[in-house]
Amino acid sequence: MKTTSLLQCVLVFCALFFLPGVANAQESQNPERLRRADSFFGFHTDFHAMKTDRNIGENTTPEMINAIIDMIGPDYIEVDTKGHFGVSSYPTKVGNHADNIVGDPLRVWRDVTAQRGVALYGHHSGVWDNFAIEKNPEWAAVLNPQGRRSPSIASIFGPYLDQLLIPQLIELGMDYGLDGVWIDGNVWSCVVDHSEIAEKTFKEETGLDAPKAPGDPSCFPWMRFQREAFRNSLRHVIREVREKVPGLQIADNWAFTEQMPEPVSIDVDYISGDMCGYNCVNVARNEPSSRGLRI
Repeated sequence: MKTTSLLQCVLVFCALFFLPGVANAQESQNPERLRRADSFFGFHTDFHAMKTDRNIGENTTPEMINAIIDMIGPDYIEVDTKGHFGVSSYPTKVGNHADNIVGDPLRVWRDVTAQRGVALYGHHSGVWDNFAIEKNPEWAAVLNPQGRRSPSIASIFGPYLDQLLIPQLIELGMDYGLDGVWIDGNVWSCVVDHSEIAEKTFKEETGLDAPKAPGDPSCFPWMRFQREAFRNSLRHVIREVREKVPGLQIADNWAFTEQMPEPVSIDVDYISGDMCGYNCVNVARNEPSSRGLRI
């Protein structure tokens, strides 16, 4: 019995000591992946999982992913991690995942793309998160001075960023080794927020009361305050995520393009915007940086 116990201890020690080295060696043998700035062509899946979806990931196999790579030869692939419904399509430990996921499809995507030298990004919804607001209504942005809360948009002044968005982005970078995240439903979903903390902060910074109706004298400084609050919220997200995952490349869909037409003032890694199929030609003609957009 003593000999058996000793042998078991040796085996456990070997597993703990050597297996991480094997894993690191395998990762180092994978082809180098292009950064987004050096990429030319990519493939994007905009899934937006719902609570009613069933068997998510059932068809996500190495064979399927290899077939996609063989057919189109992308520099990068973006796969869904959380859409606007707030339901994650992988078994997240820090977010709100779907109830019916087969295996871990995100892990399959990462393993195969790493082996093929293809960068992998997450399509991840930002302040637009129906499920988070359903579970935590106090996280919602307040849409008017009368106190009506949004059913889907989180307040950038509340705990949503620190308690859900940032931890999940860190999970994608640390636990799954994603190359980056394409944050959707953020700059173009953020709303003017009349939450108590927003109005209080505005009063402290300007000495003015939040406007109660269009035409109030404080309307212009109020809107300027709201825009800078969004910029600061994105700076905060990027800073906190990069502290844990320095190499994670981050973009906010449509930031510093047509829907946020201003000089780049936040340390995003790239700019990007998606175009809906019903008017994409005119959108592209109107967007001066359309050559850099994801179509």
